[in-house]
Amino acid sequence: MSGDARGITLRPGIHLVASGPLGLSHPLDCHAYLAETSAGPYLIDAGVDPAATAVRANITGLGYALSDLRGILVTHAHADHAGGVRALADASGAPVFADAAELALLAEGSDEALGLRAAKENGTYPRDYVYPHFTGGHALSEGWSSGPGDRVLTAMPTPGHSPGSTCFRLDTPGYRALFSGDTLFLGGFISVLNIDGSDPGVYRRSLPRLGELAVDGLFPGHYLFAVHGGQSHIDLTLERLRKSVLPNVALSWLPYPQL
Repeated sequence: MSGDARGITLRPGIHLVASGPLGLSHPLDCHAYLAETSAGPYLIDAGVDPAATAVRANITGLGYALSDLRGILVTHAHADHAGGVRALADASGAPVFADAAELALLAEGSDEALGLRAAKENGTYPRDYVYPHFTGGHALSEGWSSGPGDRVLTAMPTPGHSPGSTCFRLDTPGYRALFSGDTLFLGGFISVLNIDGSDPGVYRRSLPRLGELAVDGLFPGHYLFAVHGGQSHIDLTLERLRKSVLPNVALSWLPYPQL
């Protein structure tokens, strides 16, 4: 890894531009990534900050103009992943892409539907946090991709954590990465929440599509990420998911799940 607190390059063409735990941006931010494709850079998730101040600075600190963004890809609409979407879309002019169910939440989801009410009650979010709704996004179709070339992002619907959770696969010469949002994490964990829209039954049906991808890098929205050996974490998740007790990250005593 390399960086100077203005974004971190994890490997060529994959950059970390938000992370609360790593001190790159707002403390409640997920990991958000900038992925270079043949069509140009795409931002994957946007953090919680309604102004997205640090995320914008981290992108430009890597040498990109905000206007360079070809799109903002939203893994799901929960605040820590999508609170900055409106500010970044306004600042860059980039189109926003998400599953149709997540676009509906992004546009008009209530605090209850977004899981914010519970998060405020348990102290995760301040009581006065206001979710910045955004309209005008584009619904991801099955198999959406960033276009032709040798560096291509492809959408992979994986509902379960939320109604329209989506992973994004990046294929490059000799290297494949998966940006998994909150769908799965290193160490073989998933994230079922005690809120509407988070469904373990849907999880069991959607996750097998991530098997046999031969993923090198696994870049989730929280905890550790793997630059190599990512598929082993996916396979462990699928193995655990076949058992009677869900491998839920919230039940793990490990602050950073690992093998």
